Amino acid sequence: NYYRFLHREVFKYMKADSLLMTCNCSSALSSQEFCALVGAQAVAVGKQARILGIYGPASCHPTLTSFPEGNYLTAILLAVV
Repeated sequence: NYYRFLHREVFKYMKADSLLMTCNCSSALSSQEFCALVGAQAVAVGKQARILGIYGPASCHPTLTSFPEGNYLTAILLAVV
């Protein structure tokens, strides 16, 4: 999976107190799954990441109640500790 490879490579080079803003715009991956995937890649390279914020779509990109899959935009702000 490209998201796993990308985040593992990024975390390899991040130092303590570094910040990362990472985003996902795939309906194939829920916000919870994306957070778990990103966190697991930090652990895989011996780093610990703290989630500072999880953000979704702006009000100009509403999600229809009849189409929850439309809520596919996720941004995570993390700090390496």
